[in-house]
Amino acid sequence: MAPPGKELAPQVVAACLAGASEASSSFARCLGASITLAPSDCFDYHVGSPPQAMQEAGLALVLHLDGGAAVVLIPESTGLLPDWYLKPDATGESKLATLAQELGMVLLPEEQMPLDFAAGAVADLAGAVERGGAGANSSCVPLEITGAKGGSIFLLWPLSSPAQVIPPKPATPAPPAAKPAEPKAVETKAAESKAAAVAAPVPPPSSAADPGAGLRFASPPPSDNVEERIYKLPPYTRSILRIEVPVRVTLATTQLPLKRIVELGPGSIIQFEKPCDSELSLQVGEHEVAIGEAVKVGEKFGLRLTSMVMPPERFFAVRGKRVDPNKKP
Repeated sequence: MAPPGKELAPQVVAACLAGASEASSSFARCLGASITLAPSDCFDYHVGSPPQAMQEAGLALVLHLDGGAAVVLIPESTGLLPDWYLKPDATGESKLATLAQELGMVLLPEEQMPLDFAAGAVADLAGAVERGGAGANSSCVPLEITGAKGGSIFLLWPLSSPAQVIPPKPATPAPPAAKPAEPKAVETKAAESKAAAVAAPVPPPSSAADPGAGLRFASPPPSDNVEERIYKLPPYTRSILRIEVPVRVTLATTQLPLKRIVELGPGSIIQFEKPCDSELSLQVGEHEVAIGEAVKVGEKFGLRLTSMVMPPERFFAVRGKRVDPNKKP
């Protein structure tokens, strides 16, 4: 597929007109902002003279396409961004990623569906676009906001260096290593033995019946980066996270006699007891993990989770041994 350029402008404007309502709903779900979006006329973007609304801090949603990239810019002056967007926790990162995914699917033409997403705060939206490689072939569609503080968000494409739009998080400096104490000139054997006994770690108690008793695995230190936390997990845990499992959404289930199944053919109707507007079940492998409702994401079907299904709890009766008070110990 050819990289997207200015020739894509009519299709992008048409997609924005068709998906403006869904995009407004995405802002309500992810950021709690009740707004209405309306696309304006597309214009050629010039790096040397960006719109005034881009010359401020805000949120950049990078949409990686086949052969190029686009970016959605949300200035702080619109009032759409909550305070936590600057340093989101795991839940906030998930909300921003969901917003990027949904906006990419509803504001771009179907043949330019994003392949990957990234979201992050930037100190200067115009500077971020310049770092991302906006050039003479770049175009921009403003989407005017009704509600919140007003203003516009911007959909801009193409970018030649999308990985440079969002600056990487600064690495947390490691604490300085403690300076080893200089040995004393004179030290008795008894003092050396005592110091060694204090410094030596005490091994956990073990049991012959349970070789693994007493083993403890330290949890990785907290981090704002999910990928960094995964990297610090033990190797065997990371290998488990790479296992692929089937994920399916169940609309309804029923049981039919084998004779009825054999008679099925094109045009046959199977009736279920489940109402058509009831919630759907999300299964990972053979286990139900969540409940959700069907949503439309552009021209595609999606599932918005409404609740998680906790695993069943199992209780075992523990019976103590009855002690006879008259029996002597």
